[in-house]
Amino acid sequence: MKLDRRHLEIGCDDYARGRFKAAARNFSIAARYGNAEAQVNLANMYDLGEGVPVDVKLAVHYYRLAASKGLTQAAYNLFVLYRTRGNMRGARYWLQRARDLGDEDALNAQMDDRNTS
Repeated sequence: MKLDRRHLEIGCDDYARGRFKAAARNFSIAARYGNAEAQVNLANMYDLGEGVPVDVKLAVHYYRLAASKGLTQAAYNLFVLYRTRGNMRGARYWLQRARDLGDEDALNAQMDDRNTS
């Protein structure tokens, strides 16, 4: 088994058991090896502050890495992140990118510039 996949699986197990710091460590290792699933998982953790301090810049960094590899969830999560923070230009871009990648949630999402929450 590849090292990145092994750390991803260990991280998922840690996360499921509520061991968020250990999950973040394992996702970080897998992310450094280029694993897109680990990158989006780590981004989620930075976005929500699970096992790591909230760090929007790191969340965006890891979401972008995963989205660049075609992970639709990462592009959709960037849309949500930008929309909830009132960045409608960024939200529109990432919504369209997620749609282009075929993300189901993005295909059904509405872009409402008046609703930033």
